[in-house]
Amino acid sequence: MKIPKKIHGYKVKIDNKMKWYGTTDDKKKVVIINKKKSLKHGGETELKDTILHEKTHILHPHMYERNVEKEVEKKEHKTSPIDIAIKGLV
Repeated sequence: MKIPKKIHGYKVKIDNKMKWYGTTDDKKKVVIINKKKSLKHGGETELKDTILHEKTHILHPHMYERNVEKEVEKKEHKTSPIDIAIKGLV
């Protein structure tokens, strides 16, 4: 899966040494993804989930983490890679 260069105006960076799968910095408008960790622990599916998770943080910056996780769980059953491309994530 190709990682998008931007998600809703936020620049996307890769940091494979980061502790987490991903993080969003609203002040800098940057999303950082640990691609290596995502691929190692779940392949393309985990990478897609990480991207959707960070996108949800962008769209709902005040949403609690558990609610973000629930939202992504709902979306992962409805979203194919083609849907992601159409919605402008890739």
